[in-house]
Amino acid sequence: MNSLTSRMNTLGTHALTCLAAMAVVVIVTSYVTPRPVPETDLSIKSVKTFQVSWRERNDQAALIFNFQTDLRPLMDWNVFGIYASVVVDYETDLYEKNEIVIWDSVITKKQKALIKKSADFAKYLFKDYGHDLRGKELSLRLKYVIMPFVGAMQAYEIASNKTFTMPRNYTS
Repeated sequence: MNSLTSRMNTLGTHALTCLAAMAVVVIVTSYVTPRPVPETDLSIKSVKTFQVSWRERNDQAALIFNFQTDLRPLMDWNVFGIYASVVVDYETDLYEKNEIVIWDSVITKKQKALIKKSADFAKYLFKDYGHDLRGKELSLRLKYVIMPFVGAMQAYEIASNKTFTMPRNYTS
């Protein structure tokens, strides 16, 4: 009745129950604690190249953009990392809503959560499958997903109030 294996089983069960209770408390506090909304300045500065890719049958552009945000207040004791991405939104005749990611990053350290990019090239080419980009109005959004150590991931987005119109003619 009081053998070594019985005592080890009792001790292990008690430890796992305490860990599970602490994990539930962490999950509940991550939903109750309000998250600050980071201030973001996001704009497209210019288009470096805007051309037709005949091989892929699409329009493609190399964008230069300005981006500044401070995600450090979001990094607390339960945040493992933040996935941040800059998304371009636009409409075409074929599709009402188009979203293209032009920059993204996984931030795991608080020191790297202060992002300042001035006149920087987009990480990815801006491509539209078709030839519908000429003269289109573009808007930018910052999307970020908070990845906690324990609990569910939470997704947020911040829309920029600045728009940019693509050139009417192709450049190279």
